[in-house]
Amino acid sequence: MSAPASLYRVLSRVVISSSSCRASLSSAASQKHSKRNLTSSTLHSARKEDPLEETSLTIRSLFDSKERNKGTFVAACDIFMKRGPHRRGHVEFIYSALKLMEDYGVHKDLEVYKRLLNLMPKGKMVPTNIFQIEFMHYPKQQQCAIDCLEQMEMNGVMPDTEMEHILRNLFGKMSHPVRKFGRMMYWMPKFKNASPWILPQVVPNDAFELAKMAVERMCTVDPSSSITIYQTSEVEDALEDTWIVSGQSTVQQELLEKHPPGESIKVEGPFRIHLRNKSVGYFVLRAEAKPKPPPPFQSSY
Repeated sequence: MSAPASLYRVLSRVVISSSSCRASLSSAASQKHSKRNLTSSTLHSARKEDPLEETSLTIRSLFDSKERNKGTFVAACDIFMKRGPHRRGHVEFIYSALKLMEDYGVHKDLEVYKRLLNLMPKGKMVPTNIFQIEFMHYPKQQQCAIDCLEQMEMNGVMPDTEMEHILRNLFGKMSHPVRKFGRMMYWMPKFKNASPWILPQVVPNDAFELAKMAVERMCTVDPSSSITIYQTSEVEDALEDTWIVSGQSTVQQELLEKHPPGESIKVEGPFRIHLRNKSVGYFVLRAEAKPKPPPPFQSSY
């Protein structure tokens, strides 16, 4: 599209400010418990204020540590593992652990999910005939394993071959958890590499870094776009010491230069762009659309 023809179009400009990023990050944090429910199992009672409200005191005592990190979470699993070969109450313990994984910061750790599944006793739950396979031999344990895989899927954790061996040793190669594992291994690699905008596995929490990543993603539509960072401390009569990340293409810059000084340009937004589990707000500069010029007069003679 040529610049003169674009002059009658909408003037746009991508702008992200630190205040909008802070507002969007707070809104994303307030909505972290509004994920869609995939099953109606005990796993999704984690949306309550107290995730261990219906848990026995014996299991609750294992998660009473004041320091919540991977080390204390793994220590609780090891204590339960040493209780005996039968490991009575392993299903309740796994569900309780799944509810607290995000609090401990291990909800995206594949090794922790493997450790939870290894808490189940191996051998006795493997079906021996086709009827046990189809009618879900040991249904409570199989559903618990499926819920564990679903939480991995919701958090973007891709299983590996070792996870498949664990599930086969627990429930057999034709069980429902192994089928769930096969579906995940088919679809998750496709979705993982579907987006052309590659992001790090863990996006930063800094609003400034998120703003630059968001503007860079939106400016890939036009390779001639340039990104500029403005500091309000360099502006006279600035009310707040902050920054603005701006992205413009060459055509947009030309249109702004040709825009009449007497006509106003509106700031619209904030709109949303999502970077994994973070939400960033951005604003757009927009002018009133110009009417199309009348078609050239054509004589009938």
